[in-house]
Amino acid sequence: MQNRRTFLKQAAAGLVAALPLAGKGQNTIGLGLGNYGFKSYRTVDAIKFIASVGYDSVELTMMPGWPTEPVKVSPEDRKKIKAALAEYGQALPSLLETIPVLGDHKENLERIRRGIQFGHDVNAGVGGVSPVLQTHIGGASKDWEAKKSLVADRLKDWAEVGRSMKMPVSIKGHNLNLNDTSEKTAWLMKQVNSPWLRVIYDYSHYQAGGEDMDKSMDILLPYTNMISIKDGKNYTDKPGYERLLPGDGTIDYVAYYRHLLKAGWSGHTVVEISAQLQAKPGYDPVYAAKHSYEKIAPVMAQVGVKRPAHRKG
Repeated sequence: MQNRRTFLKQAAAGLVAALPLAGKGQNTIGLGLGNYGFKSYRTVDAIKFIASVGYDSVELTMMPGWPTEPVKVSPEDRKKIKAALAEYGQALPSLLETIPVLGDHKENLERIRRGIQFGHDVNAGVGGVSPVLQTHIGGASKDWEAKKSLVADRLKDWAEVGRSMKMPVSIKGHNLNLNDTSEKTAWLMKQVNSPWLRVIYDYSHYQAGGEDMDKSMDILLPYTNMISIKDGKNYTDKPGYERLLPGDGTIDYVAYYRHLLKAGWSGHTVVEISAQLQAKPGYDPVYAAKHSYEKIAPVMAQVGVKRPAHRKG
């Protein structure tokens, strides 16, 4: 018969195992790509192509104007997306949104609910992966001190929706938003203090603000359940920061993945083809997808990353 201490230990272990958080474990890291850069593609076609390049996972974009905006996707089409993810062995680690935390709070909560339901409907469970709903939170850095408590309060409600529907909400730091530093994002995590509000880590935004990569990783990886990768560099002829495909800028991805391994982080690193790149004349999503894979996959192999074995493409 169990004593009380043994029971509590086992119950706590079960709770931790049930929480949808990436962290120390097998240290398996996937490489994914979203349909964010494939706005004109049918979703099933985008999934098939992404798998054919060699990626392990697909991120689906739920923003207005994309074919996977939840209000546009019928029950029948949701079944087709789920079937395609299963057929091509693609995990679904993330659902991409852009929800301004200082906007209409009630509307934002409903938008999160719609997105989470969409994710549950289309996820095939490949690799045992369940998606997170990820978004940056908008706002401006100059308003941080005045608005940070309100933001934390609203994020608590976001986390509660995530808890009630069994999907974490993950927020991204952005160099043009309220949480433009890793310290600000970590502050929000501590204030909300919920496993259902996590971080999507995207170093390019902290790099744009001049932060050290290792320091930002040390601060945020304990809260991170999904990673977005792209690259960038400062313009030489004008102020600002140019967003690039991963491997085309100044981020050291050998050091990046070594840090993930050292930290014992497991999850998916998903390539983001930025809106800035998509807006350039002659933008080619096929080239962007293949070029990013050719830059990052060899780096992962070089540093000894164990990738998932579920891909069929």
